[in-house]
Amino acid sequence: VTETEINEVKTNINNVKEGLSDAIVYVYEENEEIVGFVGLEDNYIAGIFIDSEHQGKGIGKELLSKIKEIDENLTLKVYAKNEKALNFYKKQGFIIVHEVLDEVNNEKELVMVYTTKKQAWPVLFLIFSNF
Repeated sequence: VTETEINEVKTNINNVKEGLSDAIVYVYEENEEIVGFVGLEDNYIAGIFIDSEHQGKGIGKELLSKIKEIDENLTLKVYAKNEKALNFYKKQGFIIVHEVLDEVNNEKELVMVYTTKKQAWPVLFLIFSNF
């Protein structure tokens, strides 16, 4: 592991802490151990994380299902290079609506939304009006 990689991880950890500071966090426990969580701030998914040993077992899908019950209109940002996460969100019904540049690390991020079909256009209008 290089020092550059270590610094990148430290930056990402700080970004996660900052992003989740105002969020309501829902956790997924298995055998009294937290193996995943999702942070929701209003209708924005501030972060979803699943322990690497528990990925691919439907935990992320369950967490998203839970917050979809809370709010029918959700937004999130995902790094364009994170193909695994991008494909996961697409499978869960999210669509890409915009592209932005993360000014902290100069990475391209994709803004994605999930919404019920009958409400799609007002939500998309609100999202675009905020950029």
